[in-house]
Amino acid sequence: MKNILFLTLTLISFTLSANDQDFQKVKIQKKINNACVKGLSANVRSEADTKASIVTNLSKYTPLTILEEKEDWTKVQSKNFIGWIFNELIIKNINCVMVIQPGKAFADSDTSSTHSNRENVNLNEAFKILSTEIGVTQVQDKYGNVFWIENQNLWPKTNLENLSLSL
Repeated sequence: MKNILFLTLTLISFTLSANDQDFQKVKIQKKINNACVKGLSANVRSEADTKASIVTNLSKYTPLTILEEKEDWTKVQSKNFIGWIFNELIIKNINCVMVIQPGKAFADSDTSSTHSNRENVNLNEAFKILSTEIGVTQVQDKYGNVFWIENQNLWPKTNLENLSLSL
């Protein structure tokens, strides 16, 4: 009877540890398919060719989702477009956000005081995410200023979720 109990407990323990290892592998292998514009501005084109028509021009830290990769080009999607961007013009596997509702820039995560160099954030302005907390995100603008913005003013929400999952 003791042998059966020992064997049963050993099997349960092995099963639980195997499931934990599988979960950890999945978590580690989760790939963030995000990118952000690297330079001060970048053209997005209709095809993977410098002679193709320009779909739009983006500013630094505009959030992008990677759809496809082809040699020196990446097919991306953002809030209002799909197109191709030259790989040298993006940073892959980081999270950025865009302002969808103008608001205040805060010095601290408690949002009690506005930032000394930056009082407001403007519609469609893009930022690199540094960290998130409940309700607010710490960002960096294209000039290097670091401050906090309320999450309700930011898009895409999935970038905020991806960051908190990866911690």
